[in-house]
Amino acid sequence: PVPTPSWSRNVRAYELEVTLVGVTPRIWRRLQVAAANTAELVRGEDGLMYAAADAAPPPPAAGKVLTSGALEGSNVDATSMLVSMIQLSRQFEMQVRILQKGDENARAANTLLSSR
Repeated sequence: PVPTPSWSRNVRAYELEVTLVGVTPRIWRRLQVAAANTAELVRGEDGLMYAAADAAPPPPAAGKVLTSGALEGSNVDATSMLVSMIQLSRQFEMQVRILQKGDENARAANTLLSSR
């Protein structure tokens, strides 16, 4: 029987190591929390930020920045964003209707003026 792949993680003060455990365990990704100036970083093709090729690697962040067993939530409230999006959509629809009504009024005025 082939074992089912599972995830294991090892959290240190500044580094998260994710290992895919299965037939042959291997380190899948290693993420490091670093103290870096954004001007010194470039976005990689995988979406992660890396030190520029000609720059020295940034030092690890000071203090304890990761906690083992903790789940970090999003900083976006999905419910309020959905309500806001619906409100903005309705406002847009009303503004489009106002523009259409103004266009209809302009056509009616042109028809009245051209018939004289």
